[in-house]
Amino acid sequence: MLLLLGHLLRRAKVWSKCHLRLFTVANEEDNTVQIKKDLQTYLYQLRIDGTVEVVEMATGDVSAYVYEHTLKMQERTRILNNMARLGKGSWSGKKKPWDFDVNEVYEKARSSVNAYEAALPVQRGTGTSIDKKFSRPQIEQDIRQINTAVRMNTVMKERSASAQLVIVNLPCVPVSQKGQERYMSFLEILSSGLERVVLVRGTGGEVITVYN
Repeated sequence: MLLLLGHLLRRAKVWSKCHLRLFTVANEEDNTVQIKKDLQTYLYQLRIDGTVEVVEMATGDVSAYVYEHTLKMQERTRILNNMARLGKGSWSGKKKPWDFDVNEVYEKARSSVNAYEAALPVQRGTGTSIDKKFSRPQIEQDIRQINTAVRMNTVMKERSASAQLVIVNLPCVPVSQKGQERYMSFLEILSSGLERVVLVRGTGGEVITVYN
């Protein structure tokens, strides 16, 4: 889907002078030479003009920033959920649920979230304090997700900071509400610092063959 979208965009006048680069992520144990060769052959067969770059990503490092950001994400989610619950029963008198100022609500929510983020008991660089409201398995899972987003974002900024457009493949959207909240935080970190980003999630039924 990403490959097809990038190819179609280049056929438009606005993007016609852009160069298509295809990045694929590989683990350290993968045969990156063969992966690159296979993708180059695939592009050639499809008559798509572009270059292939294989990015190796180690699976081990978890930085202190990632740990701290994970705790902030969890606390922010909890605060927003509490605000939503309080808001459900707070309408009184003649004021209706739909009679509100969007900017006012946004600013109140943002200031509350920022205040809680600033007050989180985390020592920068150590991450020694853990909020007891969250279980250890949940924190470890969130750390892995945030770590993936941070590393992917770092790689994209290193290699595509000056790109006119970055098209990113998305993982599956979780079914549960809590999973969806973490998913949005994942996307926020993934696309941070990039000027133009298109987030794409295909259905799995899109197939491009040499016979198309």
